[in-house]
Formats: sequence, structure tokens, C-alpha cells
Amino acid sequence: LTPLEVRAASQWWTYRSTRARRELGWSARPHEETLEATVAWHLEREQDRIARTRRSQPIQFRLAGAAIGATETAVGLLRRAAAARP
Repeated sequence: LTPLEVRAASQWWTYRSTRARRELGWSARPHEETLEATVAWHLEREQDRIARTRRSQPIQFRLAGAAIGATETAVGLLRRAAAARP
């Protein structure tokens, strides 16, 4: 993280909806509804791309899992070798 990102993250970000309610007639709704609508919107517009991505993800996860497993094995072997040294 950059210092600017840390500074921005430390700010207390609050907003009021008064003007949106007054001028646009906006009203809040439960976050679950908003999330469901957002997912539906993306699926409607990006269905082909999302379907292609889903097919390719499992191999990526398997490769990542194998890499993590190999790393953990190597670290374990190094620790045992270091502990066995007199």
C-alpha cells in the first residue's frame, strides 16, 4: 500500500442521502436486494464472459493449491532439517 492509500483508508467516509431523497426521490433498500440486483445486472450483460471464466477457474485453483502444498512441504522439510542439525 502506498502512503496515500493508507491515508485514504484511515478517513471516516460518511455520506448523507438527504439530497438524493429530496431531488431524485431515492430511497434506501436492504443491502441483500442491492447485491442480488447487481449480480443479476452483471449476469445479464456478461453471461458469455462469465461462463467462459467459470470453466477456466477450477484449473487455476488446482494449480494454486498445488503450489501452496508444494511450498508448505518444502518449508516443513527445511524446518525439520534445521531442527535436526546439532
